[in-house]
Amino acid sequence: MQTCKSYTIVNGDYVIFKGKVSQLSNFFEKKFYDEDGTQFLTMEHFFQYKKAIFFNDTATAHRILKAPTALAVKRLARQIRNYNDDEWNMVREEITYKGLIMKFQDPELRAYLKKCYLCGNKPKYFIENSGHPFWGANIRNISSNIIYNQIRGQNKLGVLMNRLARQLFLSR
Repeated sequence: MQTCKSYTIVNGDYVIFKGKVSQLSNFFEKKFYDEDGTQFLTMEHFFQYKKAIFFNDTATAHRILKAPTALAVKRLARQIRNYNDDEWNMVREEITYKGLIMKFQDPELRAYLKKCYLCGNKPKYFIENSGHPFWGANIRNISSNIIYNQIRGQNKLGVLMNRLARQLFLSR
């Protein structure tokens, strides 16, 4: 049986996504800019760049900006000097949320987010099925019935995307 490496599917109340082909993924390539005018190829570039800057590692930050893919960025991020888990854990979610706001300012991406979120008769819940214990979840059978409180992983990226979608599409 072959597994899909990248997808966005709707399953009941959930939008499950994974990989660089999914427009919802941090690995999806679509340039955007931060408040300082810095350009990012992917959300992963933004996240890891901000991490390097947070720890005053400008050399790695510049290498991250020039990296050709999100996977290359992820590898470079392992080289960030002065990195401290406790310090980063205190700010990483808010930095990610700010990045999502900027990423989804793009009209095409915003329309796609809205289409996924408001698919059907009630808002959906986003699940990043990356297997990451903090940012994602680990759902082996994406076509089976999903019971959210039984998924493995904290799905923080999904939680932040839901926060953004509620703000953009429901709080008017």
